[in-house]
Amino acid sequence: MSQVSLEILEPRGVLEDPKRVGLSVPRLDTLNGKTIALLSINIPGRYGASSDPFFNILEKKLTDRYPEAKFLRMDSFGTPVAPPSRAIEIAAQCDAWIEGVKDCHSQSRHDAGVCMEMAGRPGVSLSVDVLLRAKQANQDINGMPAVRIATIPSTDYCAAKYNDAAMEKVVDGCIDDIIAKLT
Repeated sequence: MSQVSLEILEPRGVLEDPKRVGLSVPRLDTLNGKTIALLSINIPGRYGASSDPFFNILEKKLTDRYPEAKFLRMDSFGTPVAPPSRAIEIAAQCDAWIEGVKDCHSQSRHDAGVCMEMAGRPGVSLSVDVLLRAKQANQDINGMPAVRIATIPSTDYCAAKYNDAAMEKVVDGCIDDIIAKLT
C-alpha cells in the first residue's frame, strides 16, 4: 500500500494557532438596569437567513422580566458582511450581549462572541443544537473556547421562523438558559 502525503494551503496565508484564553469578564449580577446588545445574524441574499423573529420575542420576554433593562438591536458582525472590529464599538454601548442564532454552517472565520468577550463584555452565543460543534470549533480557532453557548433545538427553531406562536415556544424553552449564562 502506497502512502500519500497532502499539504493543505490557506489562500490568505499561514494561519497561526491562537493562544487560547479563558473567560475573564465577570457575568452580570442582574439584567435589570443593564443595556444588552442583541446581535442578530442576518445574512443578505436570495436565501438569506434572519434571527430577528427570535430576537423580537426574546426582547419582549426579557423586558417583561427586567423592565429596567435596555436593548440595542443590531446585526451580528459574525456574518460575512461585517468586520470583527465592530466589537469595540458595540462593547462601548452595552453591558452584555446575546448573539445568534447560528443556524447554518456558513459564517466567517471570526467569532462575534469571542470578539465581544475580548472587548470586555460578557454574553452568550446562540446556536441550533446540530451546529454546536461547529460553533465551538469556531470559538476555539479564535482563541477562546469557553465562550458561553446556549443551544436551541434546530427542528423547532427552523419550523418556527415564520410562525410567531411557534417561535414564542422556542424562546420559552431557552430563555432561562440564556439568562443563567449572562448572570
